[in-house]
Amino acid sequence: MLDYLRQSYPMIENRWRIILPISLFITLFMIIFQPFGLADYEGSDKLLLLAGYGMVTFMVLCFNMFLIPARLSFWPQTMAKMKSNFQ
Repeated sequence: MLDYLRQSYPMIENRWRIILPISLFITLFMIIFQPFGLADYEGSDKLLLLAGYGMVTFMVLCFNMFLIPARLSFWPQTMAKMKSNFQ
């Protein structure tokens, strides 16, 4: 069990294959079903508003898949140094 927990986290090879379909799905879902009472919205920029949900999803997924791992790439080395300091 401990061997399983000590394994490194698997990195995703092609992150765009996850980000783009999810973002497109959210956009199309919002445009087709118009949840959250958006069906009652009568503004001329309704399509832009609904597509904005997909854009926000795209930005959050990019942040989570690219920026956070790049920022935390130093984490294993830092933990190893801290562990060696306390032994």
